[in-house]
Amino acid sequence: MSDANCWPSLPVWQTFNESVQGRLIPVQPSVAFCSGNPPNDDLCNNALTEWTNSKWRSDQVGSMQNHNWENTSCSDHLGNVICTQGSVPRLAVNATTVEHVQATVRFSSEKNLRLVIKTTGHDYLGRSTAPDSLLLWLHYMKSMTLIEQYTSCTGEDVANAIRLGAGVQWGEVYTWLSAYNLIAIGGASSTVGAIGGFLQGGGHGPLTRWKGMAADQVLEFDVVTADGQRRTVNACENKDLFWALRGGGGGSFAVVLSAVLRTFPSPSMVSALYTVSALNEDRYARFIHDFIRFIPILADVGYAGYFYMIDTSIVIALFVPNGNFTVAATTIDELMKNNTDLQFSMNSTRLFPSFYDYFASIMAPSSPTGGNVLLGSRLIPEKIVRDQPDRVAEAFFQARGHNKTQSILIGHLVAGGQIAKISINNSVNPAWRTALLHMINVQGWDEDTTVSDQNMIASRLRVQVEILQTVAGDAQSSCYLNEADPNEPNWEQKFFGTRTNYDRLASIKKDLDPNVDGDVGLPLILSTHTRSQTAAIYVYSQDVQRLRLLLQPIKKVQYISDDFDSIVKHFKRDLKAYEKTANGGFITKYGHSSDMLQLDHYYLMLHWSKFYNIDTSNEGKSLLFETYTNYYVHNKRMRTILQEFNLGIGPNTAIKWYTCEPFISRLLNTAFQTHNYSFLKHVRYFIHCIHLQLRNEHPGFVRNRLHKPIFSIYCGRLITTVEFKRLKMYLNRVILITSFLMGNLDKSKVIQYIDRCEPSENETRVLLKINIDIRIRNTQPYADITHLSNEHNENEILIMFGASFRLMDVIISPYQTLPVCVLELCAERPQLMPPNEREQRWYSIIEPFESKK
Repeated sequence: MSDANCWPSLPVWQTFNESVQGRLIPVQPSVAFCSGNPPNDDLCNNALTEWTNSKWRSDQVGSMQNHNWENTSCSDHLGNVICTQGSVPRLAVNATTVEHVQATVRFSSEKNLRLVIKTTGHDYLGRSTAPDSLLLWLHYMKSMTLIEQYTSCTGEDVANAIRLGAGVQWGEVYTWLSAYNLIAIGGASSTVGAIGGFLQGGGHGPLTRWKGMAADQVLEFDVVTADGQRRTVNACENKDLFWALRGGGGGSFAVVLSAVLRTFPSPSMVSALYTVSALNEDRYARFIHDFIRFIPILADVGYAGYFYMIDTSIVIALFVPNGNFTVAATTIDELMKNNTDLQFSMNSTRLFPSFYDYFASIMAPSSPTGGNVLLGSRLIPEKIVRDQPDRVAEAFFQARGHNKTQSILIGHLVAGGQIAKISINNSVNPAWRTALLHMINVQGWDEDTTVSDQNMIASRLRVQVEILQTVAGDAQSSCYLNEADPNEPNWEQKFFGTRTNYDRLASIKKDLDPNVDGDVGLPLILSTHTRSQTAAIYVYSQDVQRLRLLLQPIKKVQYISDDFDSIVKHFKRDLKAYEKTANGGFITKYGHSSDMLQLDHYYLMLHWSKFYNIDTSNEGKSLLFETYTNYYVHNKRMRTILQEFNLGIGPNTAIKWYTCEPFISRLLNTAFQTHNYSFLKHVRYFIHCIHLQLRNEHPGFVRNRLHKPIFSIYCGRLITTVEFKRLKMYLNRVILITSFLMGNLDKSKVIQYIDRCEPSENETRVLLKINIDIRIRNTQPYADITHLSNEHNENEILIMFGASFRLMDVIISPYQTLPVCVLELCAERPQLMPPNEREQRWYSIIEPFESKK
């Protein structure tokens, strides 16, 4: 755990467990049963057997449908290895009542815990899991009620409405409604939750062309908001929330307990199934052109469905709700009879008496999960498909999947029709109303794929999506937020259609939960799932071949930095100067050196220096107070302390405030560890004041230590066992720590402290020994802060964030109770480092510790 002090104590958890009737349970990743000592063979074998069974996965509290979002070290392919917790929550509440939900929401708010909500784990953005979090598990809230005559708050009479509980899955709904010959507008997978992220993200499915998006069918929600209050949400009450919950994304605005939906008499289904292969790419491309030209004709007859493109094959699964069998069969035969030279391994046209019969026979059996998957998607406008079919066909041909790269292009003929005709005011991405096709590029990878190869896979996915974008409206194109790339550039517009839509959703979220910064959807997701605990440490390499990879990690930062363009401008100029300099060095505004300077190091310093080289204006101080107050708006005691903080904070008191109130330093350190630049930007006045005070204290501290210039400080940490093993791989490398570092001159006190921290089965205690030579200049400032701290007998040394250290040794000895990592504080520029370091010609990369994604 990144900060064990933030986690409630065992007695606190026991009291909370009593308040939820003993529903608090431990959480493990999918295959953790296989990593015990000894492993549980029965449970392990069952997990391996059921690995791709989406029903089994939805029934496991710690499982995600796609294993990469668990972010653990163990899987069904890697044998009996140590299983880290990864991004799987540590504890969960198996909620079955409204009271369980309310108690959990209030407890997480009171204890400042990250709360995630999950029903089945079908989430391609990983929003329903997070490390060091508390999970609100709604899977067993399974109520289903038929309301034969429902009257809405607006007076509309609706026959056969249904109220579904939070844990109900679409397969259960379809089976239940089949007894009444009814159908609701739901998903294509039987294990997807009916009213969770699917519905709240808009919800497309096999019948959406027939009756509209799933979110269009909602009449009312029953929810619990961030303040723990239960609320009715409909067109008359909490109208803004009603708008947001119908398309704005799951898990963002409230915990949905139940929803009232429209139903319809079940249609009959005309089904057409084809598997078509060509002998070469030219012939395949011609068929794809024929097929795309024919799609508007199929749509006009009422067809909907899916097609799957890999190499030189295409699988076509189409259907017509309430269609005329003769017309439907004759229409699609027109396409196929002009391509009889192709290979047809499947050719079937059938009539099913009901949607449930079709679903149970064709769709339900084929929903395997468990693999590692990233998606990227675009909504293709109907006008472009009709007016420029050859351009669309060529883009699909270029973006198709390939077996050798474990990719597939999936076409969804699920838009147009009633989606385009319906007039309803909700937050569904407006691009759905003009689209005909929803195209997804699916990219998978094996469990033993290296992190660098995973990065290449993610980059390849971006290329495929950009091909789709050329026929989706280019810069104005959009995608379906539930099936999108987590690395999507300009995600606010792509996910929500327009910036206006996004801004309204963010405003509603801010009103409902003032403890967040207003972001909807992605930024926190990215920081959670692309960085492990140790990714706050960056490692410098001497491998010149990887210099070109510098720009890739930098691109990922542009969405959390207002000044990114100017930073990249400076960075690219320096890189260009480096390339042109004959002697291998270069001249920048930072000075001249014949050594190859660490360009990425300067990039990071440029980025971070914004936080402590700023104007100490009253505006910055007000923003600091407002930001902290928003996090504790419902806590009277903390608000009182924050009033004192606002009056007393300044360049002469910042360190005292940093040490005296754990909740103040905790939020700051968490932001550093997760790279939450949005938060850091708002509290930069505090960071600036700490930097000023440390810089002022540093010269005096150095003078007082001249008689003994070399000394050591100690600090204790809990890290995962896997991360500890990786540490040993980076001996003699220079690392950068992106947070404040507090150490103590008294080793025994640190050991006493770390001994009180109870590690989990996947964690280990580590003692950091940091050697400091005060004669080395140009380090980040550091000082003894004992006289500035709230604790005057602690002998504490505080080091400014962004300091560089060399990892000298990792000592594991039977004569010591703790393993010891020995670090040396380094200068910030190569030319100012000791001679033995200057002799090494440093090439630059940023290489985070490897971690599963």
